[in-house]
Amino acid sequence: MVNPAENLVGQVVNGRWAVEEQIDLRSSDSTGGFFSVPYIVRDNQTGEKAFLKVLDVIKAIQRYQDHGLGLADTLNRITAGHLFEVHLMDACGRKGLKRVVGALDHGEINLDVPILGTIGFPYLVFELGDGDTHKLLQTIGKADQAWWLQAVHQVATGLKQLHGISIAHQDVKASNVVFFGVSNAKLADLGRAVEKGVHSLNDERLLRGDGTHAPPEYHYNFTPPDWDERHLATDLYLLGSLVFSFYMGVSMTLAIMVRLPPELLPMRYGGTFSDLLPALQHAFGGVLDDFAKAVPASLRDVMVPTIRLLCHPDPSQRGHPKSHKMVHGNKFSVERFISIFNRMAVIAEGEVGK
Repeated sequence: MVNPAENLVGQVVNGRWAVEEQIDLRSSDSTGGFFSVPYIVRDNQTGEKAFLKVLDVIKAIQRYQDHGLGLADTLNRITAGHLFEVHLMDACGRKGLKRVVGALDHGEINLDVPILGTIGFPYLVFELGDGDTHKLLQTIGKADQAWWLQAVHQVATGLKQLHGISIAHQDVKASNVVFFGVSNAKLADLGRAVEKGVHSLNDERLLRGDGTHAPPEYHYNFTPPDWDERHLATDLYLLGSLVFSFYMGVSMTLAIMVRLPPELLPMRYGGTFSDLLPALQHAFGGVLDDFAKAVPASLRDVMVPTIRLLCHPDPSQRGHPKSHKMVHGNKFSVERFISIFNRMAVIAEGEVGK
């Protein structure tokens, strides 16, 4: 069957967005949200390029029906997921979140589907950056730590902005860090995000985002009952893993899993998460020892303890100790880590000048 969501090049969406090119994400670690097809479009009003994400209704229907849902329920879930992401992007726009990629337009494209007839394919149009972390690393290389740490500082600021309006991103990774120029980083893709006090399909997902990046507790079916611990602590872990992977080439989760005995891996282990924690912490300690050897000496004393705080296997222990001591406020605040990453960027910049 010809999939209309994959054949939009040459069309004009909403009388404004000329579809120029489909983006191939197969070589990246992008999860793409709810089965989306990405395109480069040009604004017929301004001539500026933008990023179009079209929900692939055909693939979504197939996936949901594989889980026993009927067509009506499937279409309702698809629509609800899209509308929730629109809601999140509108909230970010109203609050002026400068470190989150902004949405420019949204709606539905009516496309003809064999047998099913005409179906509305939901879409979102976003600001188009100059590339994600993977692309820039190919140009800049890993030597420029000052650039990278300043980008992480900006990503942490984006998380602070999202958390400030009760949204957790849940999918922080290199392909979701988009650059506008070389020095202006923003968080992209709220396709896996959740909002405190607002139910969405994402709340039903035990494993949020990319499984290779997700914290250990999700691989062992442990869901903390407290919303902040369940979601904000996940964002802290993902932030730490983002930094870890820059130096080590793999996510923190994969590095921990490699050090576990085979009988304790998720597909084999049948015990409780609390019983598993000592083994996870032991593996985590070994991972940090390896990490310390890979980090430059000038950053080691700050970097390693920071990753320890962000990526602790026990989600209740993630975050800065001073935040945990607060009687009121967010125990999983990213605030102090913003200043820490800025300090590390300054240290790295100083090393470049020597």
